[in-house]
This record gives sequence, structure tokens and C-alpha cells, in this order.
Amino acid sequence: MNSGAPPKGISVITLNRVIGVVEQSAGDAVTAADVAASTGMSAVTARRYLRFLAASGRASVSCRYGRVGAPERLYRLRAPRPQRLKNEVETR
Repeated sequence: MNSGAPPKGISVITLNRVIGVVEQSAGDAVTAADVAASTGMSAVTARRYLRFLAASGRASVSCRYGRVGAPERLYRLRAPRPQRLKNEVETR
């Protein structure tokens, strides 16, 4: 198994799509709802991938507090930009 491979449940193709959306934000923070709207995936899936990027040190996370409800989590890629992972199918 490749040490750079994502854990079970994290697809390289989907991860690269999420990274692409965050990169296109031009340094602005994005939310799971932003990623979901841009990719067509569910907000739960977008949140799982953004949390993976944050846990792996590839993204930073901050909170925006409103008047009611839970705080909104904002994600930004850390510099340098994370490299896109190669899909095993693409390398064949």
C-alpha cells in the first residue's frame, strides 16, 4: 500500500475535486456547503473530505460564529498547495 494513499472511504478522484474547488476560491475560505454546491456532492461528503484535508495538515480550519446555531467551519488550503494525488487507474 502506498503511504501517500488516502484512508479507506476517501476517494482520490473526489479528494482532487474538493482540492480543486478550494484552490479556485483564490485564498478565500470555503464551507462544506460551498464545496457541495460546486461539485454536486452532499454536504456531508464535502465535510468529510474537508475534515480529512484539515486532519492531514493540508488545510486550516476556522469558525465563523453567527447569532444562532452552530458555528460555520471555514477551510483554507495551507501553502504550499497540496499536490493532487494520482489515481491508480490513471497510472496504468
